[in-house]
Amino acid sequence: MLPQEKVADAIFKWEKYAKSTNSHKALKLTFKKRLFIRPYTNSTDRVEFDLVFHQAIDDVVNDRFPVSYEEAVYLAALRAHVELGEYQDHQTCDYTSIVTRSLPKHMQQNVETSKIAQKHRELVGRSKDECNQAYMEFVRQWTLYGSTMFEVLQSYTSTLPKNLWLAVDQDGIHILKRREKVQIRPKPHRSTVSMLFVFQEALVSYTYRSIVNYSPSLKNLMIVTESLTRGTKFVFNTSQASQIAHLIRDYTHIIVEKQRRASQHSHGGQVSLSPH
Repeated sequence: MLPQEKVADAIFKWEKYAKSTNSHKALKLTFKKRLFIRPYTNSTDRVEFDLVFHQAIDDVVNDRFPVSYEEAVYLAALRAHVELGEYQDHQTCDYTSIVTRSLPKHMQQNVETSKIAQKHRELVGRSKDECNQAYMEFVRQWTLYGSTMFEVLQSYTSTLPKNLWLAVDQDGIHILKRREKVQIRPKPHRSTVSMLFVFQEALVSYTYRSIVNYSPSLKNLMIVTESLTRGTKFVFNTSQASQIAHLIRDYTHIIVEKQRRASQHSHGGQVSLSPH
């Protein structure tokens, strides 16, 4: 939604569309934090914590946050402690429902409930709030926490897999293999290495300064980095091209505004980065 739009108007618009298409699906309104700017969360603000906490759970369940088998067991145990209470010997717990509500579909058949029970037992003595904090501490450990993850396809180059994740965050864009926590390392252009930045995994992603053009269409997104003539070109197949482009634009705008305010308070320097 745009800043000037109202929730009631948005609901009316979708209800009108549903009637015109004879759709019987229930209208579901989801609130999410869209832009993550460091520091990400004010831990003293309960409302904000609850929002990003449930958003993190939703990302894990809907396969927008990569987790290994061991990590999945740990996260499911944390949710079991909160939803089912403390582990009790000789008490039967419905871990199957926890798995269904807490883990992505592709992992639900593989995770053993006995492993969750074992990890659940290790949480004895912890409060529900402590388990929720532990969940958030886990997801924040990933260097790409706060990014918005998009499933994309590409057939433009043979140097990349066909199925990819494209992550967009405050720092730039990141290309990953789906369900993996490490970025794919592109070959850096000799004249533009300074436009790339390194994460703790020692892999490279593109900053907004290195993106020279991005062009969304109905089902595709083209991104050109480094140089229009000699740079690297990516073409992603996605129905969310417009959403990705708007995120890039909004993060770029925030960077420009921060640099502008910083220059006003320091030496009055010029801002070189401009939104596309």
